[in-house]
Amino acid sequence: MKSLLGFFLFMTPNILFCNPKIVALDTSLSEYPSCSDHFLNDVACEYTLPDLHGNALKLLNALIKVGIVTMSKYQYEQFVDCYFKDPLDVKKKNLDNLIKAVSMIEKSKKIGKIRFIGDELCDRGSNDYYTLLVIKKLSQLGVPYEFALSNHGLEFIQGYETGQYRSVNIGNFLANSMNSLSKFFSKKLVSKNTIKRIVNQYYKPKLKLLSYTASKDQITVYTHAPVGLQQIKKLCAELNVQYKDDNVKQLSKTIDQMNKVFYKNYVKPNLVHTIQDKLHDITWNRSYAELDRPEVHKDYKLNFAHGHDANEPSRNNIYNLDEDNALGKSSDHRSGKIRFLCATPY
Repeated sequence: MKSLLGFFLFMTPNILFCNPKIVALDTSLSEYPSCSDHFLNDVACEYTLPDLHGNALKLLNALIKVGIVTMSKYQYEQFVDCYFKDPLDVKKKNLDNLIKAVSMIEKSKKIGKIRFIGDELCDRGSNDYYTLLVIKKLSQLGVPYEFALSNHGLEFIQGYETGQYRSVNIGNFLANSMNSLSKFFSKKLVSKNTIKRIVNQYYKPKLKLLSYTASKDQITVYTHAPVGLQQIKKLCAELNVQYKDDNVKQLSKTIDQMNKVFYKNYVKPNLVHTIQDKLHDITWNRSYAELDRPEVHKDYKLNFAHGHDANEPSRNNIYNLDEDNALGKSSDHRSGKIRFLCATPY
């Protein structure tokens, strides 16, 4: 009887993912990934990725690993070949091969959403242009996606809004992917106008202050840095948004309104860089001592998911996606585990 119950739970993703679940899959970024789709096949499932470290190859590998997209082994190898080259050594032919490889990506299955918890740009990775090309392709394929605002993402936005593409608050090594993009401008491998079009059409509209997965009696709140209810309330006050959390519906609507105001008043008119101090808690915080993160809040279950800092272990209603997340941090971190938080909004 126990074995039958275990088989039933394994084969029924709606039951498996009623509560958020962290799944870790072994992978190698240098090698064409095998798809592990046999237990991640719920079409309503939302996949949340840990910090990407500005690594487009980690992003691509993860998308193939869980069967969201597919591409040929040859095209993947073309992407890998260009990805690990020094930006000063990249020739037009190398870049053309990578662009062609991205163009050959195909959608493999329907999903609820893929969510990026942050650090997708302006980080240790190879080049932000590669990441933006993959993001553009996801949109063209109709794959739902969104980004939680992060400290590295905020640095990219500031570089984009000022037109300088230079990190202000993060050291050069930790902003390598945007620095490499700047070198591409100098070599005339890509123009700022091309980046502007991609960012305006495929990145900015998907940028969120915070995100959530909700069901009738449970909500999971996603932010890049760890926060509690008081930080959300504080940010609502800064944005002149009324905070309500008596039930899941009210908290969901509060988050929706925060994101709406953020996009309309700051993202769309290129003014995000003017409110960096107000965004510190959700992008930079590493203090856990006084975070209000109750497991049950006003008769509904409340979960918190974050990245940014590897020091807090996941437990109960807290999911740290940056825990054990060295994959892709440098060219030496090519093998390891790709981790997802899987949740279904039922």
